[in-house]
Amino acid sequence: MKKSLVKTFVDAQFAVGPIIPYIPQLLSLKAGKPSDGFSPSVSLIILIANILKVAFWFADRFEVTLLYQSLLLILMQLILLQALVANKVGFARKSGRQMKRSIFNDFWGWDSYRLYLLSTSLIVAIVSVFSHFLYEYEWYVGGLGSLAAFFDSVLGLPQLI
Repeated sequence: MKKSLVKTFVDAQFAVGPIIPYIPQLLSLKAGKPSDGFSPSVSLIILIANILKVAFWFADRFEVTLLYQSLLLILMQLILLQALVANKVGFARKSGRQMKRSIFNDFWGWDSYRLYLLSTSLIVAIVSVFSHFLYEYEWYVGGLGSLAAFFDSVLGLPQLI
């Protein structure tokens, strides 16, 4: 019984731990502070990596705690993007700046949360369709896992650029 509680606690910490560093950024955005320290490109990389991990989980089941971690990271990035857009809209209204509403203008730097949701949904749909038809092939499943690991490894790249 005691061992089960400890394992549950550790699993919960493992699943929730990676989202904790994003909470101060979220609170800062919600408070209306400038979003200079937040890169939506990092959110894109985290979203892609974790969408791929979730797809990989359906083909090659790994620890369910890691699946929960990926789902929570996806949710946190979407919440951060929503707060970023609200923050940008607030600053645009104050300064009289025109909003960027085209999906092709300034890719992944939009002022519309709807475009982020649409693009994320499109990524999920594309991965889902490919996975539906290719899960039976070992090369695809291995490639999916490798691609997820690749996106995790380039997480710091947008900050260098």
